[in-house]
Amino acid sequence: MEGKERCKINGCVIEYPLSLGMCKSHYMRWWRYGNAETPLKKNKPGTPYYAHGYKIINGKREHRTIMEKHLGRSLLPREHVHHINGIKDDNRVENLQVLDIREHGSIEGKKALGIPKPTMRKEPVYHICLFCKQEFRIIDGHHKRKYCSHACYSSNKKGKPWNWKP
Repeated sequence: MEGKERCKINGCVIEYPLSLGMCKSHYMRWWRYGNAETPLKKNKPGTPYYAHGYKIINGKREHRTIMEKHLGRSLLPREHVHHINGIKDDNRVENLQVLDIREHGSIEGKKALGIPKPTMRKEPVYHICLFCKQEFRIIDGHHKRKYCSHACYSSNKKGKPWNWKP
C-alpha cells in the first residue's frame, strides 16, 4: 500500500484525496462548515425530516407508509404513490393515489415538459406570425416565439416567401 496517498484526516482510510489532501467527504465538510472533522448531523431514530420535499420517517417516505396502511398490504416495487394536488408533504389519503410506474412517469413527465394537468389548463395564447401574418397558438413556455413554423422563420431570414422553390 505504499506510494498511494491517503486522506490527511486521522482515521480516514480513503485513498486518492480530492483536494487539500482530503477525501471528498472531508473536503465537503471543510467547505460547508469550515472544519473537516465536523461530525455528520444525524437525526434520532423516528424523528421526521424532509428530503426533496418528501417527509421521511424511519428511513421511509411517509406517503408510502400511509398508503400501505390504507391498503392493508405492502406496496409493490412497481407501484408509486402520486400526490394528486402536487404538494409532496400533503399526505392525506384522499390526496394519494397508487399508480403503476409507467402511469406515474407519464403524469410527471408531462409536468416536466410544461404540459399542464387537465384541471390546470389556462386560456390559450395566440400570436401573429411575423412572416405570414397568420395567427398561431403559443404552447406554455414558448411565449417568445415570433413565427408559426420553422419554414416561416427560415424564409424570413433568407428574405424569400415560405413556398419559394429554386
